[in-house]
Amino acid sequence: MPRSSGRCATPPRRTGPGAGSTRRCRPGCRHSIPSPDIEAVAALRPDLILMTTAQPGYAAAYPRLATIAPTVSYRHALLQDAGEDLTRMIGAALGRADAAEALIARSDAALARFRAELGPDRRYVFGQYAAGTTYLVTAPDGPSVRFFERIGLTVPPAVAALPPWQAGIVQLPDEQLGLLDDADVVLIGVPTDGEGREFTTRPLVARGPLVREGRLHLLSVADSALLLTPNPASTPALIETLRPLLETS
Repeated sequence: MPRSSGRCATPPRRTGPGAGSTRRCRPGCRHSIPSPDIEAVAALRPDLILMTTAQPGYAAAYPRLATIAPTVSYRHALLQDAGEDLTRMIGAALGRADAAEALIARSDAALARFRAELGPDRRYVFGQYAAGTTYLVTAPDGPSVRFFERIGLTVPPAVAALPPWQAGIVQLPDEQLGLLDDADVVLIGVPTDGEGREFTTRPLVARGPLVREGRLHLLSVADSALLLTPNPASTPALIETLRPLLETS
């Protein structure tokens, strides 16, 4: 059956009715690993599938998705490609390479202005607290760390030296939460308000200076997703989100 003209499917990042399925990562694990609902994607009859920042379950399904329509995935490594590279890939796939370059140029200019506004370099930590576990994004060559470096923020050495878990992310046990105190600003994504309260009452967080000095900021899942895989299209939203947080830290 011919596909409808101009349709583009982007596999969803979150699970839900019609969005995909989940499977347990290991016995007793509280996390679920999203994977795409192949039939639901096929039913959209897309001309192009974009999964440049999809989660591991989607990347593993690339061979099946690619049978539905041309599929643009990562270039070098899952969740580790520069946003500029992905923008160029998407621009090429859509036949809009010039528009992609123009978008990148606008993003570069906006980030340069924002960097000038922020003043002296600072140290930061960005991550997520979910299902009782703290995850930090530390890959030096990953898109998130490179984005923060462009605006004058770097990961504290002790945090940067932690061994990675997967895709440039480390798991930080509760007994090491004191390492966060070395940062001038700490950005932690939380799926729910309850998990936000749970994180801030962890003993080393509650007793430390982060909350008392206003250096800890809890982020929504949406904002965390943007910071995990920043790209030129999301630059305005990221600047709008970060400006008040960095000004008060």
